Amino acid sequence: MVTQQRVQLGDLLIARGLITPEELDSALAAQRQFGGLLGSHLILQGSVHRLQIRDAVAAQYGIATRDLVAQPPDPRVLDSDDPVAILDRGWLPIERRGDHVLVATDEVPTEELREQVSQALGRVAVEFVAVTWWDLDQAVTRIFRERLLFAAAEGLRTERPAFSAALGIHGWQRILGWSLGILTVIALVLRPRDMLLVFVLLANLLFLWGLVLKVFMSLLGMTPLAGRGREGSELLDGPAREWPTYTILVPAFREHNIIASVLDNLGRLDYPKNKLQVLVLLEETDEDTITAAKQAAPPDFVRIVVVPEGAPQTKPRACNYGLSLASGDYLVIYDAEDMPEAEQLRKVLAQFEKTPDDVICIQAPLNYFNAEENILTRMFALEYSAWFDAMLPGLDLAKFPIPLGGTSNHFRTDSLRRIGAWDPYNVTEDADLGLRAEAVGYRVAVIHHTTTWEEACSDLAAWIRQRTRWIKGYMVTALVHLRRPAAYVRNFGWRGVAGMIGLIAGTPLMFLAYPVVWGMTLLGALNLVQYGNFFPGWLITASAINAVVGNALAIMVTAVAGGRRHGWRIVGYSLLNPFYWFLHSVAAWRAFYQLLRSPFHWEKTPHGLTDTHAPPSARGL
Repeated sequence: MVTQQRVQLGDLLIARGLITPEELDSALAAQRQFGGLLGSHLILQGSVHRLQIRDAVAAQYGIATRDLVAQPPDPRVLDSDDPVAILDRGWLPIERRGDHVLVATDEVPTEELREQVSQALGRVAVEFVAVTWWDLDQAVTRIFRERLLFAAAEGLRTERPAFSAALGIHGWQRILGWSLGILTVIALVLRPRDMLLVFVLLANLLFLWGLVLKVFMSLLGMTPLAGRGREGSELLDGPAREWPTYTILVPAFREHNIIASVLDNLGRLDYPKNKLQVLVLLEETDEDTITAAKQAAPPDFVRIVVVPEGAPQTKPRACNYGLSLASGDYLVIYDAEDMPEAEQLRKVLAQFEKTPDDVICIQAPLNYFNAEENILTRMFALEYSAWFDAMLPGLDLAKFPIPLGGTSNHFRTDSLRRIGAWDPYNVTEDADLGLRAEAVGYRVAVIHHTTTWEEACSDLAAWIRQRTRWIKGYMVTALVHLRRPAAYVRNFGWRGVAGMIGLIAGTPLMFLAYPVVWGMTLLGALNLVQYGNFFPGWLITASAINAVVGNALAIMVTAVAGGRRHGWRIVGYSLLNPFYWFLHSVAAWRAFYQLLRSPFHWEKTPHGLTDTHAPPSARGL
């Protein structure tokens, strides 16, 4: 039921010649369907500007307006030092005038709100002034600038230091690493044959365990047991309801060529626009992208947030800054090139409403809209199909810890804040966050029936840099979570230990070992070492079986998963998987070098290199 007060606002706007009766009827219909304030629907449908709504509300209630940029608040009258709470409640004390306090609000200044504010301020007299949400945001981010920047960069290190990569390699880990290195050198000098035998044997065992876990979980994830179709895929299209607010974070750096397209993609989301808060997070030093974003003239539910310059300049630091401004009950991250399917937010919300409160995050599958651009993008698409359509559902079914992907992670916002959000010093902050969530008692789930389409890196050099960062991040994550091995075992049990050995630590180790496994296989095939009695025949045979059978199983998994996702056109490229893994080995050894020299260095992946800009479903493939 629409209140008389809101109808009067509409009449006032008509009388001022700002809207037509038809525009008012359209906004009232949207209000009845989606809830919220009439003014927000009028703004979102483009009938009025937010300043015109502010002026009309001020006239309606007989209060003044205020420009908080031209006349900033007096910090001495603040009643709270929590910027999140201030933005969430929608009002801010800005000035003391005699026996009363001037309070800026973007809410409807009802008597109920006046009583609430007066009580919060110690039973003082309250005088309201009308402002826009933009004014409040600008005022709060200026007042709390240093606090917000510190929380974004150092919050996790301060509150949960055991989980922060900023502290580097732990003391005992450093001692162990140096000790093993020295002992290895001594052993190579004194007993070279035995040492090389141990090295090759360990390489084979690490490769085998990582491969077995990945293949088993992938096969498990492709079975009906994984729960496809049972997640609650209804779109919540029942009777009118009060929709929860959804915050979307879009961190972007040097993306001036594609920033306009991401705004178009997010505008196609089938979710009430008055319940969307899109924060486009741009670095202060990135003037080109800031200019391009402003020129795109985003709608009112999109805010361009300029993240002040600081260190480390990473995606997770920007996301932490954005989280401090988030008003949504739920929150999701999309990258600048992402194309989420239109109904994704509704589908994830439907699943959230059926899951226990300890599910902090639901991971949506990722795949590539330019999968068929070249051989590299085809291999990348096959890999992502195996990971998101098979591997993660298998981990979910087996109740193993789930490392998150870099985008389309849907969170309960309050729970995300409680666990310290992202680690700005970890270059795979997503995988780390998934493990940390489970370590402190939360769970991560996956959803099957919605996809976010991304741009696969089509340039080999850029792919190596991107994969180096990912593998280095897995190394850092393993070191962080294994600082206290006993605590890790207590938190995760045998599943966590198996997952750490086979997945988080195992993935980098597997790729580091891959050339050794194949090298022994090829040397054995060429009879270069077996007849010289340097290595026993059984080890060469084991390496050959490991390499051939392991790659065959990996080819099978990627072919089945890729075929389900992209069809027969791409399946044959799975035969190139052995060569694709050699590229991973190059990145892994490069990552190991960077781990020792520059663990926090973030290598930027370029986007906008492709001419394909639609997912396969939209192209009829």
